[in-house]
Amino acid sequence: MIGGGRRLAASAAGVLLIGLALAGPGLAKGPRDHSPPAFAPGKWKGQITVTGTLSAPSTVTTGTGSGTFTLVVSRQGRVVDGSVHLTESYVTTSEDGTSTATSTADIPVVGPLSAPSWVVARGDVAFHVEFPPSLSVPPLDETVPGLAYLSPVTAGCNVIAGDAAVPARAAQAAAGLSTTVTATWTAEREGGRPRFDDAAVERALGRAVTALQRYLAQPKNNVRLADAAFAVEAVSDGVQSAAACRHAIPGMALGLLGNPTMRSLLKRFFAAALANHLSFDPGTLAHVLDLAVELGDEAQAQPLELAVEDLIARPPYSTDRAALQSILNGALAYGRSGLAQAASAALAKLP
Repeated sequence: MIGGGRRLAASAAGVLLIGLALAGPGLAKGPRDHSPPAFAPGKWKGQITVTGTLSAPSTVTTGTGSGTFTLVVSRQGRVVDGSVHLTESYVTTSEDGTSTATSTADIPVVGPLSAPSWVVARGDVAFHVEFPPSLSVPPLDETVPGLAYLSPVTAGCNVIAGDAAVPARAAQAAAGLSTTVTATWTAEREGGRPRFDDAAVERALGRAVTALQRYLAQPKNNVRLADAAFAVEAVSDGVQSAAACRHAIPGMALGLLGNPTMRSLLKRFFAAALANHLSFDPGTLAHVLDLAVELGDEAQAQPLELAVEDLIARPPYSTDRAALQSILNGALAYGRSGLAQAASAALAKLP
């Protein structure tokens, strides 16, 4: 939840946001294997507690915060509604003195870009900053875009928990900051045992098979590559959500890679994307990388990561700030340190 390497609110005061990742252009899901913890279908209510310290040369920021969230997951395993409310306060000590700040966020869940194992909320964060008296600077009120990530660490059918600061700590470390930030959360599901829509997931599987076959017929087509990646994610969401209650979608008890048809198609899909990587934009190829990580296929993920690094080292992408920032956001969220370093280095070269 802190974007230490991204735009920092009230940077003149050295104030660092403890509880929300400051938004760049891109969104991403988190690091996963083929059977990740996930929210089961139903309505969830949760609480968040934020605490920690960020340290940089001559500057220390300590923050605390609390918040609540609601989340609705459909019977098909899709995130369809929700919101996050979070308030935080910070004290920054530097050579100029002590500054204080508060932030408030009421932001909606981004359903189409969320999964039951990696929920994203996006919206505006309001800041108020009081500067040290020695600077003779008036208070600052600013609104900046922010992201909140809810990625389960442990999950059951009715109770789930996690630490929303996992990608934040990676971003802070990448920015050279020492961090002890945590944003622990727990949530409970309302109602009895959820119902599952196996037929809907099976229909999504059929659409994914078709999308994969269409891409493989034109393996240099960027649009078909993106369509196939999104179609496979839709199936993965349903499988993950059902697994939270130990419910196996027929034919996918061992995940997508355990399904013979999907295993064969996905192997060809990843191989074709890698072989033709110069035909794609880096954002689309990074989405394929994310999918490989989410499915637990590290053998495919490693060369795909190198392929994305190759793309962002070439014009025009090497000078495209928005594309590079999006790649960096995703790499940090998925724990792809090599790609994060490559994107950070490319951004540092831009004027």
